[in-house]
Amino acid sequence: MYSQSRAFGQLRRGVLPVVFLSLLALTAFGLFFVNRARAAAPTGTLTGTAQSIVVGAATSTINTLTFTDVSPSEVTATNDLRIRIPAAVNAVWNPFDTTATIGGTASTSTSATVSYESNNKVLVINATERFSPLATLTIADLGIIGVNYETAAAALEFSIDGGAAYGTANVNTAITVTPATLTSTNVEPASLVAGRMTTSTITFTQTTSTPANGIIQVTFPSNFILTSVAVLDGTCTSMDGTFATAVVGQVVSITRSGGTTEPNGVQTCAIGRVINPGTGAAGTYAIETQASGGATQTIEQDAAVTADTFTAGSLTPANVEPVSLTRGVIGTVNVSLTTQSAIPVDGKIVVTFPTGFDVSQASGGTCSSMDGSFATAVSGQVVTITRSAGSVQNAAAESCTIANIKNPTTSGSGGTYQIKTTTTGNATIEENTAVAADTFSAPAGAGGGDTTPPGPVTNVSATLGTDGHSAVLAWTNPADADLAGVRVLRAAVSQALGTTLTETLAGTYTDLGLTAGATYYYTFHPVDAAGNVRTDATEYPFVVTASTSTPPATPPGTPPSAPPASPAAPTLPAGVAAGDLVRGTTAAVYAVSSDGKRHAFPNETVYRTWFPDFSGVKTVSDATLAALPLGKNVIMRPGTHPVKIVSDPKVYAIEPGGVLRWIPSEGIAQDLYGSSWAARVRDVDATLFADYASGEPLILGEIPTGTVVADGIGGYWWISTDASGKVRRHASANVLALNRFSSTFVIASRTGLPASGVDIVGFESGLALPYP
Repeated sequence: MYSQSRAFGQLRRGVLPVVFLSLLALTAFGLFFVNRARAAAPTGTLTGTAQSIVVGAATSTINTLTFTDVSPSEVTATNDLRIRIPAAVNAVWNPFDTTATIGGTASTSTSATVSYESNNKVLVINATERFSPLATLTIADLGIIGVNYETAAAALEFSIDGGAAYGTANVNTAITVTPATLTSTNVEPASLVAGRMTTSTITFTQTTSTPANGIIQVTFPSNFILTSVAVLDGTCTSMDGTFATAVVGQVVSITRSGGTTEPNGVQTCAIGRVINPGTGAAGTYAIETQASGGATQTIEQDAAVTADTFTAGSLTPANVEPVSLTRGVIGTVNVSLTTQSAIPVDGKIVVTFPTGFDVSQASGGTCSSMDGSFATAVSGQVVTITRSAGSVQNAAAESCTIANIKNPTTSGSGGTYQIKTTTTGNATIEENTAVAADTFSAPAGAGGGDTTPPGPVTNVSATLGTDGHSAVLAWTNPADADLAGVRVLRAAVSQALGTTLTETLAGTYTDLGLTAGATYYYTFHPVDAAGNVRTDATEYPFVVTASTSTPPATPPGTPPSAPPASPAAPTLPAGVAAGDLVRGTTAAVYAVSSDGKRHAFPNETVYRTWFPDFSGVKTVSDATLAALPLGKNVIMRPGTHPVKIVSDPKVYAIEPGGVLRWIPSEGIAQDLYGSSWAARVRDVDATLFADYASGEPLILGEIPTGTVVADGIGGYWWISTDASGKVRRHASANVLALNRFSSTFVIASRTGLPASGVDIVGFESGLALPYP
């Protein structure tokens, strides 16, 4: 007992410190090894080759991984190597692969038998002894299983301290989980008739379960109309639970809730109130199954589900009925049709008249049974009424009218008409190619030889159009019961035989493309149904001035007209002000003008020439929107995109007031817009060209008004339209942006600009708003 205490005392007095210091020295030279657990991430490396795993795949053999230890080495018999699949990656190690193929200089220090931890997210490589410094270990022939849904690439993680701390492996070890492929997919509308509102049945076979809160998503081609699909219109009869439907653009999502995980196999769903596209092949569909995160958590998919082909429906009953069946009369035609299919927001009603009709002056096409606004276009014997800014018109009886149609000039049958409804892309929805003909007769008294022409027009006036290159003519028709129309003639010389501009009952006509400073001479010749023309018409001279309207001379005997009363300022609905951008429950956006009207942007291209984004658009109730009368469509902003019609190669620059200036040669286009001028051109639907006016062709070196020109020293010059012909300079690039004119539309530097007018120093509604 004494000797033990003495020995202990000796250790306390000096032996223990000597031994401890010796041990520290041995450790410093790497000669003293202790199997201990490190509490730090590894400083070695783990490299490999990135790979993708498919959701639900049974196994996928990994690309070879290479671990390189450091010096002094970190892996020991008690510090096994662990390799973890990141938590964010939906994959696990295949637990049935328990034997790896091991290589490298550390292979003799490692067992080929592996194990797994943390629900198979962690692979454990069993080290049988300490690795040599800088030893390498290759690992192959193990498997990874994709689970749940797709995930983005992430590198593996590894640990050498028993799993307490992990480091991130090289990026080339990244694992990506990709969606599996749905099989036996199909989307089948109950009806393949164009434009029909119907139910589409969706079938597919899944190999990975759909979760209880999962989503079945169907993407329809762009020509389907999905705005009528409601929250309860989607369901899956092969699955339990309840379903809610949502629509974003062309994507319909059916979300499950309150059910159980749906096993693999054939699934059947249905989506109601889908409106078919027009005739022809509609394009492929896409189907996906997703977890609750939606499109970022796709499980399985097929992005190319077989397309369907749609045929035209029969438009019946249908009728075209002129208000007057007297031959040669110019008047209104009533068009009636009963649709079985929907007419889109931007759909068209197309009427083809027999060859005996003169439809060249057709105008005022409108459909009282539909909402929205309407534009009329004529091509040969075809009159097209195009809708905009309304809502989808479901199957119903429809009534339309077209003005200024001239009946055949001979008695008897006028021939059959044709009516069809189409999409904005002119794909037929429904049609009737044999609408009953009408019979036309001579006017009453014609058998007795009517030779008396109608009386003269009265109250003739002419004003300068807003573009400065047109004359707005107006008159009162004579009261003759058999009046068929008024021929308007224009001559460049007084008392000369003029050129016929139109024959119309409208009482107004706008003569476009006039030359500033020139004088034109107009005469008005009423015509009756028997063909009698009043020839002793009074001549009305009109001078095209640059800034003021010049009325024609008042003909003798015409009573003076009282000056019109000034219109009262419009009362706008609460919450709406002039200059606002508004929309209702549809996607159409309108600009509110100071006269209280709303002006529709016909498409996004036109909108973005005026505004950079949609952040300033107010959403108002449909009732508020309806309280704002419709005005003209918004035109492309002058100085931005040159425009053309798809069917016409002519390219036009746009000036304020919507005046089109034809660019007659490529050399002029390059002089204005540079060598890439063609990329700047935008197509305008022919039906929208009525929103523009015609001007003089451009000549080389001429800059269209409304254009912004860079001066090469930081200035931006707006080519003015004032009477002085001066240009105005934006004081800075910030002022240019303040007036929402994109610098991408500024044309190259010019010299020899006209004298400078007043600088633009702030926001000016006349420059920045389509309708101030």
